[in-house]
Amino acid sequence: MFLVMLISAIVSLSAEPYELPQVEARVAGRTCVNGNIESLRVAVKLLNESFAGKYPGTAFLKRLDEYTQLSEDELKRLQKEMLVDANPLLSPGRLVFVKRYTYTPGWYYAEFMKASRFGGGLFSLSLPDGKVREIVPELRGGIFDRYDLSYDGQRVVFGYKPGAGKAFRLYEVGVDGKGLRQLTFDPPDEAKRYAGYHDWRKHSDDFHPCYLPDGGICFASSRCERGVLCDQPDNLSVNLLYRMNGDGSGMRMLSRGALSESTPSVMNDGRILYTRWEYVDKGVIAVQSLWAMRPDGTGSCEVYGDDIEDPMVLIHGRAIPGQANMFVSTSTFHHPFAVGPILLLDINQPLNTLKPIRSLTPDTLASSDLVKQQTGAYGEKFAHFKDGKWVADNIGPLFSEPYPLADPEANAGAGKFFLVNCNPDQPWGHASAYGLWLIDVFGNRVQIYSDPQISCWQPMPLQARKTPPVLPPYVAQSSEATEDATVVLRDVYRGLPDAVRGKVKYLRVLEQVARPWTAHRFWPDDSWGGQHSPVSMYAHIFVKVHHGVVPVHDDGSAHFTVPANANIFFQVLDENFMEIQRMRSFVNYTAGETRSCIGCHEGRSLAPPASNSPLALRFPVLRPGPQPGEAVPRPIHYVTDVQPVLDRHCVGCHSGPKAKAGMDYSAELTTFFNKSYETIMRNKLVGYVTEFYGPKGSQEQFTNVVPLPARALGSHASTLIKVICDGHKGVKLSKEELVRLVTWADANAPYYGSYFGRRNLRYKDLPDFRPVPTLDSARGIPPPGTITASVGPAAKEKY
Repeated sequence: MFLVMLISAIVSLSAEPYELPQVEARVAGRTCVNGNIESLRVAVKLLNESFAGKYPGTAFLKRLDEYTQLSEDELKRLQKEMLVDANPLLSPGRLVFVKRYTYTPGWYYAEFMKASRFGGGLFSLSLPDGKVREIVPELRGGIFDRYDLSYDGQRVVFGYKPGAGKAFRLYEVGVDGKGLRQLTFDPPDEAKRYAGYHDWRKHSDDFHPCYLPDGGICFASSRCERGVLCDQPDNLSVNLLYRMNGDGSGMRMLSRGALSESTPSVMNDGRILYTRWEYVDKGVIAVQSLWAMRPDGTGSCEVYGDDIEDPMVLIHGRAIPGQANMFVSTSTFHHPFAVGPILLLDINQPLNTLKPIRSLTPDTLASSDLVKQQTGAYGEKFAHFKDGKWVADNIGPLFSEPYPLADPEANAGAGKFFLVNCNPDQPWGHASAYGLWLIDVFGNRVQIYSDPQISCWQPMPLQARKTPPVLPPYVAQSSEATEDATVVLRDVYRGLPDAVRGKVKYLRVLEQVARPWTAHRFWPDDSWGGQHSPVSMYAHIFVKVHHGVVPVHDDGSAHFTVPANANIFFQVLDENFMEIQRMRSFVNYTAGETRSCIGCHEGRSLAPPASNSPLALRFPVLRPGPQPGEAVPRPIHYVTDVQPVLDRHCVGCHSGPKAKAGMDYSAELTTFFNKSYETIMRNKLVGYVTEFYGPKGSQEQFTNVVPLPARALGSHASTLIKVICDGHKGVKLSKEELVRLVTWADANAPYYGSYFGRRNLRYKDLPDFRPVPTLDSARGIPPPGTITASVGPAAKEKY
């Protein structure tokens, strides 16, 4: 049923009042000649009405009326003439683009790590005569990555890798080829520090630049020095968003995620649109969605895709000029490469559904659900509609990097025509298959340029465009430094079922911690279950820190502080500190920032209730405080949180070879955990979410995204806690013991509370074997004596 909904959503292409008459033409594409004639006619009609006096549409329409039948070559010639050569949206007839051999990274986000075939360059194309000019011949022989064109159309900023073993850094040049300068450089201490990594890490990289309206530049970088959580060998790096001044000075980190963020562009309102990969108790490859933030890093929020499983990746997002609710994006898989169909997104539609999606390339699909329908298991193969059915074939047509065309002054034609990369018929990784194309909402696809020797990427018109508004810094400069942000929750019950009204008493504040490079394991046999530094068995794969709880007032409001520059998420608790609902995403807060939210899981289109001021605002702002029997902030660590409770109340009957019911709750160590923990996890005695590897393999990495009902996870869904609370064999926990147990269950049942220390039992005689985590080590700072190559600045940064 889900697949039916998905295909229905992406194949529907409403384009009133210019809807394509023949539905078959949308899917069958080039095989439906008459349909393509009609597609061309409708596109010409739109351009004629939008650009009266600037476009010979009347003459074109008269010529089209004279045709009763066209060969494919004749149709291609007319499409090129009418939709490219004469198109006012491409005036004055020049494009900028990159030549580069097709990346074959294996992961959509790993292009910068796997770039190895050198050659290509930055070029301009003259549409009237087809002449191509190399803009930066002095850098010939390197690899040119994504670029951006300045708002005045005079400069280009681009990522460039000069040779093997060298980093991608950012450069800028005039479109005339003059004024080349390097903007970012290797950090001064990088070579010395990285020498200790013994070729495991050679350098950081800077790439994916975009100009900001205030003159700065946003870009992606691996300077954050973090490893991908679901990478057991730890060969993959995380990249986050940074910004700097136009001359390369003033560099600082904007985002703090534990996983990669990429392809920033600027929205119509001046905010940054980007792709964010995340999993907070979700399948590890199921969600790579579109997010937005202000240029100072404040106000991060979802745009679309955080609560849907398929399509799994939305990347290369751009806003449609003049339309606040419309975006265009590439849809792709987590593996192997960021190509696929091109989607239009209307965020005025319900966001937790597929209704925002309309496909510009409806004969191409990237759907793991389709693969499951055909093979019985989720998978990642590009599919195409052929001979009346979907065929997973991993060949073209495949598309990427859509650029929405619009009149620079009045936004005429916006949302109808797009420049894209297209591989029409070759395998996805073909070195030279991708060229420059124009597509539109009417079904036309027009090849503009290709090079038979090398692929061509990221076409943009060489023209000035409107500069979006400059958004001033949200947080005022203050002489008093703060490490906190402030949250105002108006009504936690907004978005929760009516049945829980009056039941919520607290919010629990937690943090997702990124895994720093300094936690790399330079010794063998110490990784497990897809995790380089094992955190859990079958559950989540990242470290969580508990910052405390805050009370919720009778009207559902709360007013409290949270740590800034961290990945913060919340849980809604009842009077027993047991989870009613959890947030399965995170929010980044900047120091001094104040954010408000209407409720729990509420839609962003909801307006705040027209009522009295929230009760919480009548009281001083609160810092999260401890639950009974604890000090906060603290790590969540099974051995210190849960095992003492089991030792006191359970192991008398449930331990050893004759453990009752076969349930061994003893602390005896196993290869990576201990017996009690493995008993609980193997028998699903707590309500946890599997992010990667579970009892039946890795299929859950594709799923576990859709929001769940109240009390579906954690302590309320845990057999172990229910049995104990029901007084099994006269067991009676203290309040403090119950709180320790339910907090651990609500945290999704982790075992380890930091990324540091050896796990495998073979290392039990070494001093760094399974150390009890401190708050510092839980937050990514190596403990004294840690065996690590070097301790870089990223390890000392507050996570």
